[in-house]
Amino acid sequence: MAIMDTISAPDLAAVDCLKGNKPITACGRDSNIIVWKLDKNDNVSATYSGRRDQQNSNNISSKKVQNSPTSLIHCAAIDCIRYIDDQHAISGACDNSLAVWKLPKSRYPVATVRNAHDGRDSSKPSESWITSVASVRRSDLVASGSHDGFVKFWKCGDDFRSINLLFSVPVDGFINGLEFSSKGNFIVAAVGKQQRLGRWIPSFKN
Repeated sequence: MAIMDTISAPDLAAVDCLKGNKPITACGRDSNIIVWKLDKNDNVSATYSGRRDQQNSNNISSKKVQNSPTSLIHCAAIDCIRYIDDQHAISGACDNSLAVWKLPKSRYPVATVRNAHDGRDSSKPSESWITSVASVRRSDLVASGSHDGFVKFWKCGDDFRSINLLFSVPVDGFINGLEFSSKGNFIVAAVGKQQRLGRWIPSFKN
């Protein structure tokens, strides 16, 4: 194994890629998603906006969502991302939102769930930021983790224009990593007493 090339980028929180000569996707503290298209001659990158102001960022009706692409983007840093298939990826952010992206065709998410994890304090749902996401590759099934006591499983709708909750599984602690098996018949969770990127909340006794 050897380093083939080095790509400069802002502070990154997560990266993902598919097998073969597929683009590499990364997310980070600047609330953007960067996609690198790799080939033998050059590294071509494109940045996709994942940030908007917190104002007017509450739940939005599906009709309004479809008519306003910028209303779908995250309001805070993006901590995790995972490809679903060759054209779609799911991301989770510190504002407790999940978003599905169509890459590289759309520079904004095509579907978003606000307050995806309700939080231990229901009056402050944004405190349960999304710490991990996973997908069954080339399917419509994704999962998300936080520290609200649950791993949640979601189904992407037609053309990935919606994200609908299927069920939740109780898991105490910070869900710092999620990974489906290759067949999608089970999932592995990496659970810790602290969030993987820093100690901001009192430890869980797990």
